[in-house]
Amino acid sequence: MGLFGKVLRLPAVMREVLSLREELHQLEARMITANSRALYALRRDMLQQRAVLSALDDGKPTAGPPPAKLSPIPSLDQALEELSGMAAGAFPLWRELLDVGAKTYEGFPDHSCSVGKHEMAAMFRCFLRPYWGGHVLDIGCGPQPVPSYLRGYPLDLVHGLDPLSSPDDHPFDFVPGVAELLPWQSGQFDLVVAATSLDHVLLLDRSLAEVRRVLRPGGRFVVWVAFIPGSQRYDPHRRDIRKVDDYHLFHLDRDWFLEELQPYFDVLETFSYDEPYNSCFMCLAPVAGAGGSST
Repeated sequence: MGLFGKVLRLPAVMREVLSLREELHQLEARMITANSRALYALRRDMLQQRAVLSALDDGKPTAGPPPAKLSPIPSLDQALEELSGMAAGAFPLWRELLDVGAKTYEGFPDHSCSVGKHEMAAMFRCFLRPYWGGHVLDIGCGPQPVPSYLRGYPLDLVHGLDPLSSPDDHPFDFVPGVAELLPWQSGQFDLVVAATSLDHVLLLDRSLAEVRRVLRPGGRFVVWVAFIPGSQRYDPHRRDIRKVDDYHLFHLDRDWFLEELQPYFDVLETFSYDEPYNSCFMCLAPVAGAGGSST
């Protein structure tokens, strides 16, 4: 009997995890069949995977009190003004790209990674679902009502932040803002999600520190990133900073991105797809004792 034939003998959480992993593999198979131009290679460290499954078998976090926000909550304009002072040279370029992004996502196009028709969004949902639990913060959740990878999760436990949207767009708690200045008090969330949004921030280190700050003990940070091998390490304070394309100030290279993570997070699990998207899904755990950027 195969691994998935033994599902009924396993605890409920473990059954869900195995079922979702099987769904992920089936999606990958359909993608390979549908697109003969690319081979979607899935790399897995089996020992790491077993450790993740064992940890999930211990149970998911239960929802505590609603996350407490900072008081007063800065408006988006106030947040952008403060952000402009942190990297004065890069901010005008970043602000220009923000406006381009707003126009790009009008009408919820299929290329938006939080729309259900995006083939990788379905795969990311399978990766993310075993980590569902407690209060969830989606950074860069987009303007669509509910991101496809969070559909089915209790909306009273979902919280969103994005500079391109407004509270009227969503049926869950939402604050217009930026990742560098999260408007919540420290230690408020069980899970933070950033789906293809980390390469759109102005200050990557500040954003990672803020995520680390708002996570509760034992919380998880799940990201979907795209790696462009050989991409120059991002420095928002360079005098000669230029955008790398019409949508980004920088692209991520795997090696230097992992170095950027080290002060704040350990990598627990990864799924990588090198063709055609260079996509990588990662589950990260806060480094013990790492501090945040504000209180």
